[in-house]
Amino acid sequence: LNKLDKNIFLKNKNFKLFMKFLDQKKYFKDFDTNGMSNYAFPIILKNADINYRNKFEIYLRKNNIEFRRGNAGGGNQLRQPYLKKFFKFNKKNFPNTEYIHFFGYYIGNYPDFSEGSIIKLTKILNSF
Repeated sequence: LNKLDKNIFLKNKNFKLFMKFLDQKKYFKDFDTNGMSNYAFPIILKNADINYRNKFEIYLRKNNIEFRRGNAGGGNQLRQPYLKKFFKFNKKNFPNTEYIHFFGYYIGNYPDFSEGSIIKLTKILNSF
């Protein structure tokens, strides 16, 4: 806990730099950052095409970028097996959640990332 405030400050600084350089034509960038302590760099593809998405994932792996699809926690939690016994849901009622499930990602945001490494990451993402 001694490093918590410092790490939150650094992660927020990293996030702002990441958003500054990320291409808004390719990726969603309109996040509410009020009170944030961002553990990740969220990636939400604007191109909602499965083939494009699959090529994007190959590209990330080729460039040694660790990622998790569906953002944190395995994507749309309503699709997870542990909830099936409690209720059924209609995917049409949760379009944003479904979109993130298939076209959203996160990349870890570590407090010790340098500005150069964040800019390099955005250049790789933007060049896809």
